[in-house]
Amino acid sequence: MAKKILVAALDWGIGHASRCVPIITDLQKQGAQVYLAASGRAYHFFQKEFPNLPLFHLAQHNFKYYSNNMVMNMAIQWPKIVYAIWKDQQLIRQIVKEYQINGIISDNRFGCFHQKVHSVFMSHQLHLKLPALPLANWVFNQQLNHRFIQNFDACWVPDSNGLFSLSGNLSQPPLPIPTSYLGILSRLQPLSTDFQYEYLFLLSGPEPQRTRLEQKLLNALPYLKGKVLLVQGKTEQLEQKQEQRLEVRSFLTSKDLAKAIASSRRIICRSGYSTLMDLVKMNRTALLIPTPGQTEQEYLAKSLSEKGFFTIQSQKNLNLENPDRYFIENVDFSSWNPITKLSETIADFLLQCGNR
Repeated sequence: MAKKILVAALDWGIGHASRCVPIITDLQKQGAQVYLAASGRAYHFFQKEFPNLPLFHLAQHNFKYYSNNMVMNMAIQWPKIVYAIWKDQQLIRQIVKEYQINGIISDNRFGCFHQKVHSVFMSHQLHLKLPALPLANWVFNQQLNHRFIQNFDACWVPDSNGLFSLSGNLSQPPLPIPTSYLGILSRLQPLSTDFQYEYLFLLSGPEPQRTRLEQKLLNALPYLKGKVLLVQGKTEQLEQKQEQRLEVRSFLTSKDLAKAIASSRRIICRSGYSTLMDLVKMNRTALLIPTPGQTEQEYLAKSLSEKGFFTIQSQKNLNLENPDRYFIENVDFSSWNPITKLSETIADFLLQCGNR
């Protein structure tokens, strides 16, 4: 009998849902019956990518980056996050009972586990990057992040463990529970095509910062030559419009996004981890603009720019008046794309499901 597996994804943008695509696909190849759960734009993403799979609506975190202070953002919204975790737990219990779920894979949703079902937590942030405040680091890592993760039976990290780790210190060292490094996970497949656009603006992440960056990039259009494609990252709608040399798409499916990246000479995007994995998979570099106040993105952008793989600018001081200064033309990521351990990890996971 096919194992029934629930895959749940966090709704802070669509990155957590998009990197679940290869997991969902592999589960199906190995004969599992897959159920999905999400909220917000992640919910709409699943709806469009997997229209034939059962999809449950989870509590919406609706986390916002109001300021550049990550600790302040977390502290102000922590009651809302805790409530969403509690709501997730109630729904997970109901889903497991009603649909006889055998296993759960949760991408950064702390409440999506069950004591009687083999549950896996997936994250590249085993260690949160916070400002240099020892007490804040201890509270958010030891007392919150680690304790929540250890409610699960195992942890999966979408990265390599070693020299070619993309997430760096965020995923090192592993936690006390069994931890598997899956390698780079991306829904995209590399392809070769001629350049159709001079620039690709690839937006993602929570509001209001997503909209603020979109406006800044649109204001910079007079300094940029050639055709520009703007992908807004709004999965709740499917819109397309053309304004002179600017093409705007609200959302692109996996196949169309791969084509857009391959056919754009230069890319400007956030330094979200899933976006970085997509770029590495496509062997493309970009100008990274971290979300203000999102310390994880700031760390990733700084670390990878120092290694010469990407360039970086802050959103506050974004300047594209002389764009040639801010782009690297060629980068080779082939060594960062080792064969993933995804299939064997999922095979082992399926063996453990339903054995309690």
